[in-house]
Amino acid sequence: MRQVMKLYLGFTVVILMLSMLNGCISKSKYPMGKDTVEETGGGKFQIGRYPDDLKLEIYNDNLEMTILDYHVADYRKRHGVLYIIGDTFAVVNGKTNTCKIYSKSGQKIYGKLENEKFITYLDSYDSFSDAEKKVFDEMKR
Repeated sequence: MRQVMKLYLGFTVVILMLSMLNGCISKSKYPMGKDTVEETGGGKFQIGRYPDDLKLEIYNDNLEMTILDYHVADYRKRHGVLYIIGDTFAVVNGKTNTCKIYSKSGQKIYGKLENEKFITYLDSYDSFSDAEKKVFDEMKR
């Protein structure tokens, strides 16, 4: 009986250690936590849950975050591309780590300077491709 208890305790310790190790290993160099509801680009672009709303975030290499959209109303991810409707319309390509944004108000949100190379601000909604506008139209229904 004692031997069974020792064996059970040993298995429990190993399982706990593996669980903790798994929680520490991250495939992303950018911070993702329990409030991250969606990510693309290895975590460079994330939708985070805040007390007041969902927000689109971008991280730079110093792990500093800038919010690109403060009120994400809807989002869809298709083939590594994240489509966002909120205060802005945004298309985030996780493969190229780029983001195209059209702000309905015309406001540009400037993040840390090194992030600007990842963001393209569009002058009009019509600057999105027909395929991108089709996804947005489906989301609006």
